[in-house]
Parts: sequence; structure tokens; C-alpha cells
Amino acid sequence: MDIHDRPAKLVGTVIDAATRRPVPQVKVAINRQGFAVDTDRNGCFLFDKLERGKTIVISCTKKGYRQASTTYKANMDQDQSISIKMGPLGSFAK
Repeated sequence: MDIHDRPAKLVGTVIDAATRRPVPQVKVAINRQGFAVDTDRNGCFLFDKLERGKTIVISCTKKGYRQASTTYKANMDQDQSISIKMGPLGSFAK
């Protein structure tokens, strides 16, 4: 099978923007495609069936944090990894 025929793989980590520590149990979703996963205890997630060459928006949500989003384009030649920072809500936020 040619590499261009295989789905793309994206490995990522969600980290706290203030502490730089991994954030577990973050919902990581791909907009308009119905794919969503939760980060593991090390803040890691994996999408392994992405269409190569397509641009997607990845959204991260967790109670106590501001939503974070990033744009990603599946590389045509190799699998990729990303790191997404989430900012904690202030102490006065409800």
C-alpha cells in the first residue's frame, strides 16, 4: 500500500499553559467530522484515521480550562505530532 493511500496519524499532547504539565481527561474533537477522544493520564491523544492533505480544526475542552483550538493539515508524507496548550480559568470564573 502506498503511503498516500494510508490514513494519516496525529499524536498529540495537551498541556497546561501555566504549569506546562500534561492535562488528563481533555475532550479532543475534530470539528465537523464526529471524531473525539479523551486524553490519557499523560495528556496524550491519538487520531489514526485522518485523510492526508486535509485541513481540520482540533478543539480541546475541559472544565476549569478555556477552550483551545488549533488548525492542522495532515502531511502527505509522514505522521505528525502536536502539542496544544490550554489556559486554566481564573479563580473568579464560574
